[in-house]
Amino acid sequence: MSHVSRYVAALALTAAMTGCGAAGVKVGGEHAPVRSGPVRVDTVTLADDRLSVRVDFVGGQEFDPDNPCSVAYEGTAEIVGDELEIGIFAQRHPKTLPEGWACDAMGYPRTLVLDLSEPFHGTRVRDLAGQLILLEPPDDLAQIGGLPDGWELRREESLGESTTPRWMRVYSPVDDPWPSEGDSMVTLIQAFDGPVNTTGAEIQPRVEVNGVPATFYLHPPTGEMVVVWSLGNDELALAGYLSDFTQEEFIALAESVALPGQ
Repeated sequence: MSHVSRYVAALALTAAMTGCGAAGVKVGGEHAPVRSGPVRVDTVTLADDRLSVRVDFVGGQEFDPDNPCSVAYEGTAEIVGDELEIGIFAQRHPKTLPEGWACDAMGYPRTLVLDLSEPFHGTRVRDLAGQLILLEPPDDLAQIGGLPDGWELRREESLGESTTPRWMRVYSPVDDPWPSEGDSMVTLIQAFDGPVNTTGAEIQPRVEVNGVPATFYLHPPTGEMVVVWSLGNDELALAGYLSDFTQEEFIALAESVALPGQ
């Protein structure tokens, strides 16, 4: 499974696990179970005045006082040093489930807007579930120097599910590329001072990127390639396809990746 599909699968699993109960489990007469710890945040958007943040996450159904399967959430937002610390917590519904009821295990998109006591001028957000999110691209992003003509940066975003910051960029000759459409694309993930936590399918014989040992993965059914290596204090992962590059060309593309000033 590729890094992209793994990321989507992780979101789907989180959605299922964050629902208010397990489908088919009869818990009538009891309160619907809710997550006991902090909820993982998906995206954070800082207001223009920097005095509030919109937090998007996956949770239970929108709260309804008459629906014991619905879930209310409370959030906290506090500036700690140069980071914004956010906590989202599920609240137990005041009503118990009627006999024979069971809550579904679906995940629902939820949003909270949290006010801040002072403007936040930083770029790092840490949720109490343990992950770190970047609000904007860091200054020390590595650059790809060997992309074919017409290949441009099409989208970029911070990746969660990590205690150290990670940034993902997608390059393609297509305006809005997606693997499911068979579009040509290259994805570069950079983990800052930490592991990239990205893998592929079948591990191939070890390769080198500019003399540094690297792990090379290949998924024969799709032709997806993933190479993972270190660059300075960062770890990087590059994903692409045999339909666009040979293995040698792909390794050369990885070797063209450089940090600013190099």
